[in-house]
Amino acid sequence: MENDEHFRRAFMFFDKDVSGYIELDELRDALVDESRETDVNALNDIMREVDTDKNYYKLYVSQILHFL
Repeated sequence: MENDEHFRRAFMFFDKDVSGYIELDELRDALVDESRETDVNALNDIMREVDTDKNYYKLYVSQILHFL
């Protein structure tokens, strides 16, 4: 149960609009570094690995769980 709560909180950190999925913009915002830049290579790597339906703009909980 503790892992489920940790995952839920982590997902909520990314899912800012509480839509039930993480949109590309939400992920991009979460990956901003100290210089206010996003590592585009890291963003592309995550999407390539996790975005199983290849819509390239949102990640569902099931896709993220499969990745973990």
